[in-house]
Amino acid sequence: MSDIFISYASQDREIAKTLAEALEGEGWSVWWDRSIPIGKKFDQVIEEALAAARCVIVIWSRQSILSDWVRDEADEARQRDILVPLVIDDTMPPMGFRRHQAANFAGWGGAATFPEYQKLIGDLAEVLGPPPAQEEPVPKAVKDPTEPKPVETPRASIARAEPVETPHASTARAEPQPAPRPAAQPKTLPNIRFAWKWPLVSIIGVALVAGLGWIIARDGNDSKKADEISVQAPPVAPETPSGQASKQDTETEVEPSEQETRLALNLDQKSQAQQILNRLGFNAGTADGVFGFRTRAAITEFQGARGQVATGYLTEATWQALVEEEGEQAAKLDIEPEMVAIEGGCFQMGSPESEEGRDSDEKPHEVCVEDFAIGKYEVTFEEYDRYCEATGCTKLNDRGWGRDKRPVINVSWDDAVDYAEWLSKETGKSYRLPTEAEWEYAARAGTQTAYWWGDSIGANRANCDGCGSRWDNKQTAPVGSFDPNPFGLYDTVGNVREWTCSEYKGSYEGQEKVCASKNRASVPRVIRGGSWYNNPRYVRAANRTRDTPYDRTNDVGFRLAQD
Repeated sequence: MSDIFISYASQDREIAKTLAEALEGEGWSVWWDRSIPIGKKFDQVIEEALAAARCVIVIWSRQSILSDWVRDEADEARQRDILVPLVIDDTMPPMGFRRHQAANFAGWGGAATFPEYQKLIGDLAEVLGPPPAQEEPVPKAVKDPTEPKPVETPRASIARAEPVETPHASTARAEPQPAPRPAAQPKTLPNIRFAWKWPLVSIIGVALVAGLGWIIARDGNDSKKADEISVQAPPVAPETPSGQASKQDTETEVEPSEQETRLALNLDQKSQAQQILNRLGFNAGTADGVFGFRTRAAITEFQGARGQVATGYLTEATWQALVEEEGEQAAKLDIEPEMVAIEGGCFQMGSPESEEGRDSDEKPHEVCVEDFAIGKYEVTFEEYDRYCEATGCTKLNDRGWGRDKRPVINVSWDDAVDYAEWLSKETGKSYRLPTEAEWEYAARAGTQTAYWWGDSIGANRANCDGCGSRWDNKQTAPVGSFDPNPFGLYDTVGNVREWTCSEYKGSYEGQEKVCASKNRASVPRVIRGGSWYNNPRYVRAANRTRDTPYDRTNDVGFRLAQD
């Protein structure tokens, strides 16, 4: 019986092999090699190994979530309550497995110091018990100490090495068996653990003593020369002040993956790095703290643009460059938001009767809009707080979720209009809220589906109750945490509902194309986009909600528009 069964897609074989070898090095037995012995059936071998395992590690990836075998093996492990999931890229585990906390092994290169690997070892020890102690083999007893031993040839000399993969390499092991390896080099001598080691060491010791004695006898009459005799010790690296890297450390080339591991960034810091990359124009994808292929490509592009070695790994130099550049951008940031120019046109506003979840106030009809500009992001606390500091207004409550790059919440329609008027006065440019028609035109970005990417909500594309993100039904996400729509606008689906300047009419009545007057305080205004709190039905492009201009809630914010 193996301690651990590793389930993986064939495309992920290399990382499965690395993990298996690492766990076997810890002392556990691992079944992972899917080579099938002659005469055996594939499914029979898999079922037997799976049934015998005490723990099942499932490696989730973009490939494995599509594998029926991996899903079946994971389901078996879940039913037996022995499932230990890992994620190695930016994918989400399949539905039904997301309640199991998965270890984040994205970017792991096999280092034992990797934080998630260390945590995995601790968790496995709790489930399986500590791995068996790996004892030194004891030299075999010799009946007659005076009897000469046969001399072993280099071909027979076997040093301890990596286990050789066989179809049954990970079945339960009664005793560790050494694997064949080329003749041991001198530097591996201390690791040789066989009976012939002891007489060999004795012979070498006697030879050394004899040689040293000859040297002393030769120079015994010359005390000065005798005093000069010394044993040359290995070079010792010079001590360096605490907190400083030695010259040897700085000059020794360290693999980029190891540099990223040593940086030991937590999930929030990795998410911050992705957000910075996105804001600087390097598309890192969803800012979920998982470094998948898109984030790696963004890091590579950033490194190349900044004159660094383009490795795709977040080294300390790259991290510092990101933080510094973000600081420089913040220092240069004025009060003007980043706007996206939208070319006007005509489109089908509302939703077809066949659209799942539609409401009766979404009657489809053609609407045309003129050229306009709209905010690339929802207005953030950072921007709104600057307005409050300039005008003396009370800063709005963030509910403890954080300010800075998170969208401002608890903001009324009146608050949003006042902000736009202040910004217009300060910059000499005209800012306002978008009309309802402009908002939907920009959010659809030329599409006619329920969401700009299609009719299904998918996974981890937005922040809503059921969108598959880390913020779902909990709180807002920092702006720009998800992919933009084809017009380059972020968070038009979920995160916070957004005020428009238009009055609400159940059958539109042309009000969707104009802004309401501030004097009509009792007339509801249209709110669009849905929020972190809403289920997928209410974050569709055509969905309409409303509220009075003076109401404030923790899931409503806004973005600006310009003529």
